[in-house]
Amino acid sequence: MLALVVNVAAAESTPPSAIELEAHIASSLSQGDEDGAGVSLAELKALACSGDPIAASRVGRMYLFGNGMLARDLDRARSFLSAAAMRGVPKSAADLVVTIISSSRALDDLREAAKWIKVAQFIDGPEATETTTELLRLAAGSMDLTVGYQAGARWIQNYRNKGGVNEDRPCTSS
Repeated sequence: MLALVVNVAAAESTPPSAIELEAHIASSLSQGDEDGAGVSLAELKALACSGDPIAASRVGRMYLFGNGMLARDLDRARSFLSAAAMRGVPKSAADLVVTIISSSRALDDLREAAKWIKVAQFIDGPEATETTTELLRLAAGSMDLTVGYQAGARWIQNYRNKGGVNEDRPCTSS
């Protein structure tokens, strides 16, 4: 009986996951409960800022597209998505490529996008990244992105050897 009480208490004290918080935001918004959605969003951002890569991916995506609660902010999206992509969270690298292409056509940025498209192809598969790959190709035109693709290959090798590559946190005060 005591073990059951301890297990129930432990389950009640477990903070919600990023996916649960995202679902609660959607549920709250669909019911017109903006306060509930706001609380869950604040919790999701705090989780992301504390280093949870899945939460960083979800918040980054919200900033990338603007979700009604967060205005579109490509700089913040890039920060959150970069933290998630560094840890190999599915779809984060492809979203990071979209963020970079949407905010810059500078050669260094497009090379950074090439790195992450290579990573996205590894994590998500080439079929899942066809559209993003084509967007990068169109944005780059005749620019040479070889350096970026090589950086992506190095990232993949490090990921295979070590698992998650970096534990950067996407925010310090936001």
